[in-house]
Amino acid sequence: MIDNPHKYYDSLKKESLPCPVCDTTKNTVLLNKDRYSMGIQTVICEKCALIHVNPRPTEKEMSRFYEENYREFYESIDVPTEEYINNGPFIPRASFVMD
Repeated sequence: MIDNPHKYYDSLKKESLPCPVCDTTKNTVLLNKDRYSMGIQTVICEKCALIHVNPRPTEKEMSRFYEENYREFYESIDVPTEEYINNGPFIPRASFVMD
């Protein structure tokens, strides 16, 4: 279990990348806050106004996050049980989408 989301996010290897839309590297920081208090930096591109995270965790770090820690942040569960899968909080939303 991750006790300190900000410390966890700080420990991830990150990379600064150019804007995925216009390829510029000129950004303005909008926020250093997020709903999980990780300290994620959100920027706006000065050329095309795309809002994105930069720097961001590397592809390897993101893969590891989704394999090992995603559920802790977004579902408050480490390993889903069969009961959780069958009755989880996503069932009402899935039913709504299906309808």
